[in-house]
Amino acid sequence: MHTLAVDQGWSAALGLVAAGVLLGVLPALLPRVLARRRARQAGDEVERTAGHEAARAALLQVQDADADAVVERATDLVRAALWRDDVEVRLHRPAEDRAEAHVAVAPGAPPLDVRGAAFVQEVGLVVDALVERAWLRERLDRTVRTDPLTGLANRMALDARLDPATDDALLLVDVDTFRAVNDVHGHATGDAVLRDVAGHLRRAAGGAFVARLGADQFVVLPGGDEAGHEAGHEAGREAGREAGQDIAHDTAHDTRRDHGVDAAGSLADLAERVAGELPGGTGVAVRLSAGLASRSAGERRPVPLLQRAEAALEEARATGAGWLAFDAAMEERRAGEHRRRAAMLAGVADQRFVAHLQPIVDVRTLAVAGVEALARWERGDEVLSPAAWLPLAEESGLIVPIGADMLRQAALVHDRHGLAVSVNVAPQQLTDPGFVATVEQSWGARPWSALTLEITEGALLVTEEVLPALVALRARGARISLDDFGTGFSSLARLVDLPVDELKIDRSFVQALGTGRGRAVLAAVVELARAHDLAVVAEGVETPDQLAALAGLGVDHVQGYLLGRPSPEPRARAVVELPEPHRRRWAAHVRAAASASAPTGARAAR
Repeated sequence: MHTLAVDQGWSAALGLVAAGVLLGVLPALLPRVLARRRARQAGDEVERTAGHEAARAALLQVQDADADAVVERATDLVRAALWRDDVEVRLHRPAEDRAEAHVAVAPGAPPLDVRGAAFVQEVGLVVDALVERAWLRERLDRTVRTDPLTGLANRMALDARLDPATDDALLLVDVDTFRAVNDVHGHATGDAVLRDVAGHLRRAAGGAFVARLGADQFVVLPGGDEAGHEAGHEAGREAGREAGQDIAHDTAHDTRRDHGVDAAGSLADLAERVAGELPGGTGVAVRLSAGLASRSAGERRPVPLLQRAEAALEEARATGAGWLAFDAAMEERRAGEHRRRAAMLAGVADQRFVAHLQPIVDVRTLAVAGVEALARWERGDEVLSPAAWLPLAEESGLIVPIGADMLRQAALVHDRHGLAVSVNVAPQQLTDPGFVATVEQSWGARPWSALTLEITEGALLVTEEVLPALVALRARGARISLDDFGTGFSSLARLVDLPVDELKIDRSFVQALGTGRGRAVLAAVVELARAHDLAVVAEGVETPDQLAALAGLGVDHVQGYLLGRPSPEPRARAVVELPEPHRRRWAAHVRAAASASAPTGARAAR
């Protein structure tokens, strides 16, 4: 009987026999055999096995699921090579971790003669093909488990490596500024940043397992060897699983607790080193945040480490803490956020986000020139302003359908009252490929000059992706307003390059009108707008003195609580028809301010 194969655990090694001699059985020999195979492909002389003139040695690494197919193929091969149908290959398992494939003949049949070179050569050639296929399979398997950009393990490899029952700690790292880097500097620079981050984590993590989880997120697990992923992830995974089982089953509770503390402590040290500004050679400012999750003392059940690390990361980013370790309070806050998200989704479906209208008043005539449609969430008896829900709406992407519904409601306001309408547009809407079509469908055949789209300064200046959409809508006749002007980080000189028609001065400038410096700054902004042929709207006007001061500076339009609070659309008539006594009183303030700011000679001439 001639042994052809030995199976070990999850891996198997198939060794060919010539003249009754087993030439190879150990999986560790596979790299040498594959190297020999590649050498033959390169045209090198076929290596002869010492002592056996025509023998070839070849090994095949297979999974248990492939064993039956290999045995069946080997049986067909031997029968064809020897011209005998009474030969078969049998699989025998003398132990759980060992399996042998034997060449056997029926009782009483003539003994095998395997000394012929033809038998050995044909067997060798076929097994070479099987080895090549196994090598390609291994290479493909390694490829699908490796992130091609960074060379790290990918999500598939992480899922195979992560074990909630045995892992004690996990660090989730996020590149906070990745989208801005992509938008401002381009995808090539973004890729360079990701490679830089990957190298930084590799060096900082030592021998720990590092994987790229998503576009700009990375995971670090202690105790794993990422090099094992590169050289042979199957062996590394099995070794990791066995080590985890040893910890889970063969150590005392105190030892296990100490192990968890050590794992969490090592990752906490790592988080301290990597959070913050990334030292790199890309020349781009990159900031990393991290969330750490670990198994609590005495916690034996499977632990959702990744979900906990996500909660810690979200809070670290929101607070600017750099990195945070998960605690139970985070879970409660995250559950509350999920409830709010679900409630918001229901509100969108039920059209509970309603346009409340605030008048925009012409400073010279105190006539209502139009209204701004401000989104309010009418949740039961509550009316929630964007301060309560906008961050979550932007993060979840629900701002896109909410914004689309605001456009629809704005069109109805124009139909009913003939008013020009201003609508706020979020950055997420601007980058939506269907945004222009949404606006065109909502506004239809109405006069486009009656629609103003208010865009925040940051949305216009952080990314140029939004410019084509704005240029297209402006070409249709829509007006573009730069909202909250003065709160961003733009260069004022860039205004000439932006497709805008109007500057909307932030309320903070209006509140500072009482100081000489504040008035001077606002006057400079108005002059800048005039130089670029832009209209000026001031928001947050709350007192007659502010209204008079803005009129004296030459501001075109104003809005604020003095002139009307945001109100539901059914009360629009009361909103847009300012009470005559108020108009007369405010007009007197405006005239007095104009008179006070005029030169002495001019006042005397009047």
